[in-house]
Amino acid sequence: MPNIKPISDLRNYSEVLKEVDTFHRVYLTRNGHGEYGILTMEEIDRLDRYRTAYQLFMKLRNAEKEKDKEGLASMSEWEKIPDIEKEDTAVSRRHRTLEERAEDFGGKLGPYEEFDWGEPVGRERW
Repeated sequence: MPNIKPISDLRNYSEVLKEVDTFHRVYLTRNGHGEYGILTMEEIDRLDRYRTAYQLFMKLRNAEKEKDKEGLASMSEWEKIPDIEKEDTAVSRRHRTLEERAEDFGGKLGPYEEFDWGEPVGRERW
């Protein structure tokens, strides 16, 4: 069950913060309407990882759509390409490290680096 409190309870913020843990948020209301949520840093990190995984999934899904639309080169087309070009675009079958894969996404391994959240919308304040 959600823990909902009026924002005026923040006068005793230490008591309110004692009720926050990894899986229990505290929601604050103003004039009876939800206004803020208090989360632990651990939960924020977990949500950031989910967001990063979702963004990666969307990139993979878009790449799959492009592949379906444009298709792949057949082996006969591949064989027509001069060997010099093949060396530049050779596909490696070895397992790539996490850092090597991160280079595909600007070198970022997770949500811990600086992230552009865009301009605030509505009542968001940074």
